[in-house]
Amino acid sequence: MANLAAIPVELNFLHEALGDRKAQYRRAFWLKNEFADDVWECNFGKSSKRISFRIILPDGKSLTDPKHAILLDIFKCFLCIQTHPDATGGVKLSSASAHKIVNYAIKLIDYLLLNAEQYQLHQHGLSLLTESELTAMLFEIGSCNETHQTIYRWRERLSHFLKSQIKRLDQKKFSDVIAKVPALIENGFPKNNRMLDLNDDELVQARAWIYLNGFYYTAVKGWKGFHIIPSNAKFAALIYANTLNGNNASFPQFPELGIEPAIYATREYPAVAVRTENSKYQMIDRTFSIYCKTLRHLGLLHSIGLPVPSRALKIIKQQPLIELLKLKQQGRFRTLPSHIVFSSLRQAIDFCMTYGKELIDSYLTAVKAANADGKTLFQWQCENVDIIPYMTPAIQALGVKRWLIREREGNTHKMLDNSTYYPSLRANEGLWELLCVFYGSVQVIVGTLMARRQRELIDLLPTKCLDKHKRHLVFFACKSGHDGNREKNTRPIPKIASNLIQLCEHLQTELISNGIIDRYHSLFAYPQSNAKGLVNFNATQFNQSLDYFCDYMETSLNQKGHRYYIRQHQLRRFFAMLFFWGSSFGGMDTLRWFFGHTDVEHLYHYITESTPGSVLRGAEAHYATEQVQSYNKSADELANLLEHHFGTRKFSLMDTDELDEYIEELIEEGHVTVKPVFFENMDGRDYRILIIVNKELGIPSLPSSNPIT
Repeated sequence: MANLAAIPVELNFLHEALGDRKAQYRRAFWLKNEFADDVWECNFGKSSKRISFRIILPDGKSLTDPKHAILLDIFKCFLCIQTHPDATGGVKLSSASAHKIVNYAIKLIDYLLLNAEQYQLHQHGLSLLTESELTAMLFEIGSCNETHQTIYRWRERLSHFLKSQIKRLDQKKFSDVIAKVPALIENGFPKNNRMLDLNDDELVQARAWIYLNGFYYTAVKGWKGFHIIPSNAKFAALIYANTLNGNNASFPQFPELGIEPAIYATREYPAVAVRTENSKYQMIDRTFSIYCKTLRHLGLLHSIGLPVPSRALKIIKQQPLIELLKLKQQGRFRTLPSHIVFSSLRQAIDFCMTYGKELIDSYLTAVKAANADGKTLFQWQCENVDIIPYMTPAIQALGVKRWLIREREGNTHKMLDNSTYYPSLRANEGLWELLCVFYGSVQVIVGTLMARRQRELIDLLPTKCLDKHKRHLVFFACKSGHDGNREKNTRPIPKIASNLIQLCEHLQTELISNGIIDRYHSLFAYPQSNAKGLVNFNATQFNQSLDYFCDYMETSLNQKGHRYYIRQHQLRRFFAMLFFWGSSFGGMDTLRWFFGHTDVEHLYHYITESTPGSVLRGAEAHYATEQVQSYNKSADELANLLEHHFGTRKFSLMDTDELDEYIEELIEEGHVTVKPVFFENMDGRDYRILIIVNKELGIPSLPSSNPIT
């Protein structure tokens, strides 16, 4: 290996390919201190993690004790190799990807630690683990999508912990606290929905113990109907003290432990499912495959002399487990009905053009005045300060009465229930809620016209997301780039979207100049409701803005009474679908104007080049679905094929998503093609969409559904 020193700088990658694995497997780009340290400080770009190996094994000794030096070395190397080229296929992972894969490895280690006594880790390490034990481990992990249950057994361990604590509960203190806080006796949560293994008496005692030990805290917006809920972080610190991450993991609440029922507004209606997956509790095969692949990386440590069960790891069979667990592929995003997106885009543009600047000006005038008073707008509302004089005439005429739609009760402001809250929302009573509707409207417009991924939109920053001429959107693509870096891209942006982005930039620039925020936040970050500044913007807040838009505009309900709440991935697909609908609805002139393309064929090439194949297939499939459901003659041959599969021609009565999914499979396998044909006419270049059934391939041998009559 001494010859490696003579390798030119340009061939540095050969150091990793030919270098000493004993050294390489003991370092990682995200590890910021020494491999030998008992506590690791890890940096994954935007995320950091602290990993302490000072945990106690069943023999009472620490993992860092010299007795367990080999086991500790295995665990540490197992974490480091996850981002080594030997495990990644030579690909250098981005910091975000590294964080994800290391977390998978940590969960596998935690599973072993939580079952350390069963596996006798304190005596034999990992060397004696058998194929059946590793298979059973993977089977248990894959049995459910909720790793808090499959790996950490949260429900059982919390039940056991609370039972052990209430056995030592002082009865005098118990009686006193029950007299002081009678809400501990009954919280109104239905008995048949309880999840913890606690009877009625034990549940009351558990709430008392939680209260006496200071584990309760007030939830800001209430949680599943309760103002006060336990701190799961405090539970986890005790229950999972001897794991790498269990004491820092996020665990779900159990409603039977909450106290003080709360009334608060959520979405106005249940949401139409945005994915086609069968069960939210079922692990998808892709996730399970990552666990299997991560565990197999343990076998790499055999090459550096560490005692790992390499033979058992080699003979584990993944596919039989997938079939036994009946794992499914990740659900596809359901396609929004065309009329919902068209009407939503129109409503969003109308709202922004009419009220956008007025809302921003009103908010800035009010928040600057409140800040000069040393207060937030929420504090002003609590003090009954009237904000109407700070509103522009247009916003006053709209009906704004206060900052937040809340009901005063003594010295507090409580949220209203849905039957009161949403009529008040649509009566324009709250400025904050209207700002959320505005941001949701901007997201609908930009999301529809630019067809970017949600992550790419979340990462947009004011003053950096438009080029100097304000004609192109500048963003970092999520799934392109090299060496872990995201590729910087630009795409033409319609003027209306550019103007709205500049309006959002103006809000943040003014807040910075007045000392209300100290830096630029995500472009779509809206004001905090009860604090200073803007929200810490992520996917949850992105979707909340869209939810406010949908409830305010009252997007359609399906037959079950569920509302279509728009998601960015659906808008991304709609971008491609605009082309297919354009030939039927006459919308291509508008679309050409948006993108500056005069030739419709050039526009189609633009769409296909900027839209992934899977998204384009979904658009083609949904277009075909709409044609067969409207019994268009251009889809007769496809209708014949569908009739053979489903046993009926009553397509208008069938589930649209089921038709979408089947037609997309036909397109993927080459049985059906949906494509435009371009031609010249008196008005210039035009096109028609053809739906072609490939008869040479014969009738597809796909599993038949139950006939629908």
